[in-house]
Amino acid sequence: FAGCKHLQAVAIPRSVKRVSKHAFQWCWSLTNVLLPESVREIDEYAFMGCEKLENLHIPEGVEVIGTGAFEHCHLLEKLTLPESVKKISAKAFNHCGRLKEVFVLGCSEIDENAFEGMRAGARIYIRQEEAEYEQE
Repeated sequence: FAGCKHLQAVAIPRSVKRVSKHAFQWCWSLTNVLLPESVREIDEYAFMGCEKLENLHIPEGVEVIGTGAFEHCHLLEKLTLPESVKKISAKAFNHCGRLKEVFVLGCSEIDENAFEGMRAGARIYIRQEEAEYEQE
């Protein structure tokens, strides 16, 4: 589906366990994504460049958010990452310019630059104290 300029909404079937690399990259009109609890991994750049994506619920069950998975999703404003998320990879939410609040409910690894380019005054709340976040 990469590059489908007119795709507006996606409901991933329950049989899917992984959203593959570049699956919906540069789907500019995509505004809504429904991920089932069966998804365990969102691969590299899966939703990169979905500039109009504003409704995103990452369900319990997702364990890994890959490099650049939601990079350049400019309209995201608030995000809650469930306890099941173990790793947020580098650049996962880079240049999400309207992102003002991120709630990380349980994560043991947050790679460098995972949230680079958030708006001024943005806040990231991390519930689990063991989480590591490296940004150069």
